[in-house]
Amino acid sequence: MTKMINERNFEQFLAEHHITTRDFAEEAGISQSMVSRIITGKAAFASMSHDAATRIAKAVGYHVEGVTTAEMVNKGESEVLKVAETIIEEDRQQDKADLLSDNWMFPLFRVASDLNINLDNAQLDALRDALSLWARYGKNGSTSFWFSFGKMAGENPMYVKIARNVAQKADDGDFSGLKDIVFRVTQRGIAGNYVLLAGEVYLQIMLADSVKQWARDFALGEIKKPAES
Repeated sequence: MTKMINERNFEQFLAEHHITTRDFAEEAGISQSMVSRIITGKAAFASMSHDAATRIAKAVGYHVEGVTTAEMVNKGESEVLKVAETIIEEDRQQDKADLLSDNWMFPLFRVASDLNINLDNAQLDALRDALSLWARYGKNGSTSFWFSFGKMAGENPMYVKIARNVAQKADDGDFSGLKDIVFRVTQRGIAGNYVLLAGEVYLQIMLADSVKQWARDFALGEIKKPAES
Protein backbone atom coordinates (compact mmCIF):
# COMPACT_ATOMS: atom_id res chain seq x y z
CA MET A 1 0.00 0.00 0.00
CA THR A 2 1.39 3.40 -0.97
CA LYS A 3 1.07 5.79 1.99
CA MET A 4 2.74 8.98 0.76
CA ILE A 5 2.03 10.18 -2.76
CA ASN A 6 4.25 12.59 -4.66
CA GLU A 7 5.03 13.33 -8.29
CA ARG A 8 7.61 10.52 -8.39
CA ASN A 9 5.26 7.69 -7.37
CA PHE A 10 2.00 9.11 -8.71
CA GLU A 11 2.06 6.83 -11.75
CA GLN A 12 2.73 3.85 -9.47
CA PHE A 13 -0.30 4.82 -7.37
CA LEU A 14 -2.55 4.82 -10.44
CA ALA A 15 -1.22 1.41 -11.51
CA GLU A 16 -1.63 -0.10 -8.03
CA HIS A 17 -5.26 0.97 -7.96
CA HIS A 18 -5.96 0.12 -11.60
CA ILE A 19 -6.99 3.72 -12.33
CA THR A 20 -6.58 5.18 -15.82
CA THR A 21 -5.45 8.76 -16.30
CA ARG A 22 -8.87 9.52 -17.79
CA ASP A 23 -10.78 8.05 -14.83
CA PHE A 24 -8.59 9.88 -12.32
CA ALA A 25 -9.01 13.17 -14.15
CA GLU A 26 -12.79 12.77 -14.06
CA GLU A 27 -12.75 11.85 -10.36
CA ALA A 28 -10.57 14.83 -9.46
CA GLY A 29 -12.29 17.27 -11.78
CA ILE A 30 -9.09 18.19 -13.60
CA SER A 31 -7.94 17.78 -17.19
CA GLN A 32 -6.40 14.52 -18.38
CA SER A 33 -3.49 16.51 -19.75
CA MET A 34 -2.68 17.74 -16.23
CA VAL A 35 -2.54 14.13 -15.02
CA SER A 36 -0.19 13.30 -17.88
CA ARG A 37 2.03 16.30 -17.04
CA ILE A 38 2.35 15.11 -13.44
CA ILE A 39 3.37 11.64 -14.60
CA THR A 40 5.97 12.99 -17.03
CA GLY A 41 7.38 15.40 -14.46
CA LYS A 42 6.18 18.52 -16.25
CA ALA A 43 3.81 19.55 -13.46
CA ALA A 44 4.37 19.65 -9.69
CA PHE A 45 1.79 19.80 -6.91
CA ALA A 46 3.55 22.81 -5.41
CA SER A 47 3.38 24.83 -8.62
CA MET A 48 -0.27 24.27 -9.52
CA SER A 49 -3.26 26.13 -8.12
CA HIS A 50 -4.37 25.32 -4.58
CA ASP A 51 -7.77 24.23 -5.88
CA ALA A 52 -6.28 21.76 -8.36
CA ALA A 53 -3.85 20.36 -5.78
CA THR A 54 -6.56 19.76 -3.19
CA ARG A 55 -8.82 18.16 -5.80
CA ILE A 56 -6.01 15.76 -6.63
CA ALA A 57 -5.35 15.04 -2.95
CA LYS A 58 -9.00 14.19 -2.32
CA ALA A 59 -9.14 11.91 -5.37
CA VAL A 60 -5.94 10.15 -4.29
CA GLY A 61 -7.13 9.74 -0.71
CA TYR A 62 -3.71 8.94 0.72
CA HIS A 63 -1.32 11.61 1.97
CA VAL A 64 -0.14 13.79 -0.93
CA GLU A 65 3.23 15.32 -0.13
CA GLY A 66 3.08 19.09 0.17
CA VAL A 67 -0.70 19.20 -0.24
CA THR A 68 -2.46 17.18 2.46
CA THR A 69 -2.91 19.20 5.65
CA ALA A 70 -3.64 18.24 9.24
CA GLU A 71 -7.13 19.67 8.78
CA MET A 72 -7.76 17.33 5.85
CA VAL A 73 -6.51 14.32 7.83
CA ASN A 74 -8.65 15.24 10.85
CA LYS A 75 -11.72 15.57 8.64
CA GLY A 76 -10.97 12.21 7.03
CA GLU A 77 -10.57 10.54 10.42
CA SER A 78 -13.85 12.04 11.66
CA GLU A 79 -15.68 10.66 8.63
CA VAL A 80 -14.15 7.21 9.13
CA LEU A 81 -15.31 7.19 12.75
CA LYS A 82 -18.86 8.23 11.76
CA VAL A 83 -19.20 5.52 9.12
CA ALA A 84 -17.73 2.81 11.35
CA GLU A 85 -19.91 3.78 14.29
CA THR A 86 -23.07 3.81 12.18
CA ILE A 87 -22.43 0.40 10.65
CA ILE A 88 -21.68 -1.16 14.03
CA GLU A 89 -24.72 0.45 15.68
CA GLU A 90 -27.01 -0.79 12.90
CA ASP A 91 -25.55 -4.29 13.30
CA ARG A 92 -27.05 -5.59 10.03
CA GLN A 93 -26.37 -9.22 9.16
CA GLN A 94 -26.23 -8.35 5.46
CA ASP A 95 -23.52 -5.78 6.14
CA LYS A 96 -21.47 -8.39 7.99
CA ALA A 97 -21.84 -10.84 5.12
CA ASP A 98 -20.87 -8.18 2.58
CA LEU A 99 -17.84 -7.04 4.59
CA LEU A 100 -16.48 -10.59 4.45
CA SER A 101 -17.02 -10.92 0.70
CA ASP A 102 -16.12 -9.22 -2.54
CA ASN A 103 -19.06 -6.89 -1.85
CA TRP A 104 -17.26 -5.25 1.10
CA MET A 105 -17.71 -1.76 -0.37
CA PHE A 106 -21.53 -1.96 -0.44
CA PRO A 107 -22.22 -1.22 3.27
CA LEU A 108 -19.50 1.43 3.35
CA PHE A 109 -20.93 3.35 0.41
CA ARG A 110 -24.51 2.87 1.65
CA VAL A 111 -23.80 4.42 5.03
CA ALA A 112 -21.47 7.08 3.64
CA SER A 113 -24.21 8.15 1.21
CA ASP A 114 -26.71 8.45 4.08
CA LEU A 115 -24.19 10.60 5.95
CA ASN A 116 -23.35 12.70 2.85
CA ILE A 117 -19.72 11.53 2.99
CA ASN A 118 -17.61 10.84 -0.09
CA LEU A 119 -15.15 8.15 0.96
CA ASP A 120 -11.68 8.18 -0.58
CA ASN A 121 -9.17 5.34 -1.04
CA ALA A 122 -7.47 5.66 2.35
CA GLN A 123 -10.80 5.82 4.18
CA LEU A 124 -12.08 2.75 2.33
CA ASP A 125 -8.93 0.80 3.18
CA ALA A 126 -9.12 1.70 6.87
CA LEU A 127 -12.82 0.87 7.13
CA ARG A 128 -12.39 -2.42 5.28
CA ASP A 129 -9.50 -3.52 7.52
CA ALA A 130 -11.29 -2.69 10.78
CA LEU A 131 -14.89 -3.57 9.96
CA SER A 132 -14.08 -6.89 8.30
CA LEU A 133 -12.61 -7.85 11.68
CA TRP A 134 -15.78 -6.67 13.43
CA ALA A 135 -17.89 -8.70 11.00
CA ARG A 136 -15.81 -11.80 11.73
CA TYR A 137 -15.24 -11.48 15.47
CA GLY A 138 -18.27 -9.70 16.81
CA LYS A 139 -19.43 -7.19 19.34
CA ASN A 140 -17.89 -3.72 19.64
CA GLY A 141 -16.65 -2.56 23.03
CA SER A 142 -14.97 0.40 24.71
CA THR A 143 -11.45 -0.96 25.22
CA SER A 144 -8.63 -0.31 22.77
CA PHE A 145 -7.23 -3.45 21.14
CA TRP A 146 -3.75 -1.99 21.60
CA PHE A 147 -4.30 -1.57 25.33
CA SER A 148 -5.76 -5.07 25.71
CA PHE A 149 -2.98 -6.73 23.75
CA GLY A 150 -0.39 -4.69 25.63
CA LYS A 151 -1.75 -6.10 28.88
CA MET A 152 -1.57 -9.61 27.42
CA ALA A 153 2.04 -8.99 26.35
CA GLY A 154 2.84 -8.17 29.96
CA GLU A 155 1.63 -11.64 30.90
CA ASN A 156 3.29 -13.56 28.08
CA PRO A 157 6.52 -12.50 26.30
CA MET A 158 5.38 -14.39 23.18
CA TYR A 159 2.85 -11.65 22.53
CA VAL A 160 5.60 -9.02 22.39
CA LYS A 161 7.16 -10.81 19.41
CA ILE A 162 3.76 -11.15 17.74
CA ALA A 163 3.05 -7.46 18.26
CA ARG A 164 6.42 -6.44 16.85
CA ASN A 165 5.86 -8.49 13.70
CA VAL A 166 2.43 -6.97 13.19
CA ALA A 167 3.75 -3.47 13.86
CA GLN A 168 6.60 -3.90 11.38
CA LYS A 169 4.11 -4.93 8.70
CA ALA A 170 1.93 -1.94 9.57
CA ASP A 171 4.98 0.27 9.11
CA ASP A 172 4.95 -0.88 5.48
CA GLY A 173 1.21 -0.28 5.18
CA ASP A 174 0.25 -3.96 5.61
CA PHE A 175 -2.45 -4.32 8.24
CA SER A 176 -3.19 -8.01 7.60
CA GLY A 177 -1.61 -8.93 10.93
CA LEU A 178 -4.42 -7.15 12.77
CA LYS A 179 -6.53 -10.26 12.28
CA ASP A 180 -4.28 -12.24 14.63
CA ILE A 181 -4.24 -9.45 17.23
CA VAL A 182 -8.01 -9.06 17.21
CA PHE A 183 -8.53 -12.83 17.31
CA ARG A 184 -6.31 -13.23 20.37
CA VAL A 185 -7.96 -10.35 22.22
CA THR A 186 -11.52 -11.48 21.46
CA GLN A 187 -10.56 -15.04 22.36
CA ARG A 188 -10.00 -13.67 25.87
CA GLY A 189 -13.60 -12.49 25.90
CA ILE A 190 -12.67 -8.83 25.47
CA ALA A 191 -14.85 -6.71 23.17
CA GLY A 192 -12.51 -4.24 21.51
CA ASN A 193 -13.39 -0.86 20.05
CA TYR A 194 -13.55 -1.34 16.27
CA VAL A 195 -14.56 2.29 15.71
CA LEU A 196 -11.36 3.42 17.40
CA LEU A 197 -9.46 0.78 15.44
CA ALA A 198 -10.77 2.13 12.13
CA GLY A 199 -9.70 5.64 13.08
CA GLU A 200 -6.25 4.49 14.17
CA VAL A 201 -5.66 2.49 10.99
CA TYR A 202 -6.68 5.53 8.95
CA LEU A 203 -4.19 7.72 10.80
CA GLN A 204 -1.39 5.20 10.29
CA ILE A 205 -2.17 5.16 6.56
CA MET A 206 -2.16 8.94 6.37
CA LEU A 207 0.64 9.78 8.81
CA ALA A 208 3.37 7.33 7.88
CA ASP A 209 5.96 9.06 10.09
CA SER A 210 3.95 8.23 13.21
CA VAL A 211 3.80 4.49 12.57
CA LYS A 212 7.17 3.71 14.12
CA GLN A 213 6.18 5.34 17.43
CA TRP A 214 2.82 3.59 17.32
CA ALA A 215 4.59 0.29 16.61
CA ARG A 216 7.00 0.75 19.51
CA ASP A 217 4.23 1.55 21.97
CA PHE A 218 2.11 -1.30 20.64
CA ALA A 219 4.93 -3.84 20.85
CA LEU A 220 6.03 -2.82 24.35
CA GLY A 221 2.50 -2.65 25.74
CA GLU A 222 2.81 1.02 26.63
CA ILE A 223 -0.51 2.18 25.13
CA LYS A 224 -2.63 3.83 27.79
CA LYS A 225 -6.29 2.98 28.16
CA PRO A 226 -8.34 5.69 26.42
CA ALA A 227 -10.37 7.94 28.68
CA GLU A 228 -14.04 7.04 28.82
CA SER A 229 -16.21 9.61 27.07
